Amino acid sequence: MDTLKEVLIYKLKFKLLLSKNTIFYNKELNIIICLYIDDLVIIGPNRETITSFIKTLKGYFDLKDLGLIKDYLGVEVDYNPRKRSIKLY
Repeated sequence: MDTLKEVLIYKLKFKLLLSKNTIFYNKELNIIICLYIDDLVIIGPNRETITSFIKTLKGYFDLKDLGLIKDYLGVEVDYNPRKRSIKLY
C-alpha cells in the first residue's frame, strides 16, 4: 500500500519542504499541504483546484473532507474570503 508521502511526491509531483518534512508544495497546482499524523490542511488560492485535488487524493485513500478549516491542532481559524485574510486564535 502506498503511503501519503509516496503518493504526494512520486505520483502527484509535490515537493517536500527541506526545513520541515511535513509540509508539501506543488507550484503547478499552487497548493500547500500541511501534514500532522493523519490530519491534512490543504491551502491554496483557488477552492476549485483544492476540491479537484481532494477528489484525486480520494482515488488513492479513504478520506473524510471536513470542508473549510475551522480549527487545527487547537488553533481556531477565522477567514474572510472577501478581504482575503486569515486570522489564527
